[in-house]
Amino acid sequence: MQDDLDRVGEWAKLWGFDLNADKCCVMQFGGGSEEWQFSMNGKPLRASKVERDLGVMIRADLHWDDQVNSATQKARVAAHSISKAFISNDVKTRTSLFRTFVRPHIEYAMPAWIPHQVNHLKKLESTQR
Repeated sequence: MQDDLDRVGEWAKLWGFDLNADKCCVMQFGGGSEEWQFSMNGKPLRASKVERDLGVMIRADLHWDDQVNSATQKARVAAHSISKAFISNDVKTRTSLFRTFVRPHIEYAMPAWIPHQVNHLKKLESTQR
């Protein structure tokens, strides 16, 4: 793996790209007590247990608690903003606003992190109340 990182660094240097090792990390999936140490351009890469990639929170143990919490928080903020900004209590209007501004936060990239635990589903559904 370190050889591949070195090759990427050489390729980037050849083509005039600057790779920022401070923005890179190592996430170790699976068992094993041994911590992996990698470097890029001579700088050691930090180890991480949780990272955001394309808006999805990924944990090394592949539990989705952080993603569920993040999605729920964003959806609640959007729902609160709607309730403060719109006076209308028309069901059709509220439903349309919810589908437009709240549901995308809950459903973003859901096929990648399908919530299957009951507590995750209940937390996500709590934004609908």
